[in-house]
Amino acid sequence: LPREPKWGHLRDLHKAIKLCEPALVSTYPTVTWPGKNLEVHEFNTKSACAAFLANYDPQSSATVTFRNMQYELPPWSVSILPDCKNAVFNTARISSQSSQMKMAPLGTGAGAGAGAFSWQSYNEETVSADDSETLAMDGLWEQINVTRDASDYLWYLTE
Repeated sequence: LPREPKWGHLRDLHKAIKLCEPALVSTYPTVTWPGKNLEVHEFNTKSACAAFLANYDPQSSATVTFRNMQYELPPWSVSILPDCKNAVFNTARISSQSSQMKMAPLGTGAGAGAGAFSWQSYNEETVSADDSETLAMDGLWEQINVTRDASDYLWYLTE
């Protein structure tokens, strides 16, 4: 399985955010605080609606009532509702398939083993809005295609 479970979790997150895109790029959110450590961001237009329900409590689950419906939020999580009704993703619930990985030395012949792994460290430069490699678009980019799967990071700058 390629890069599981992180890859599957990020894929599902991206799908959920793409479902919200019409509302996200059309309006500013209305932010409410329905309780301690709880926050609701609602993006509502005539043609689209999306909501993000957040529980910032690191220990306890919470029940949030939003538009006369109740949503159970695990500790320290965000639920995404692309239609302001159905939660399609929660950051604390991993629903993608995962497998148990086992680290093994490279190679099987004589001399392979403890010294077979080679690690490198380097510093990445942070992006600048003046950078000649900056891409601009009205909408969201597909991260793996933009970074060509060479980085886990994609910077979004907004005005």
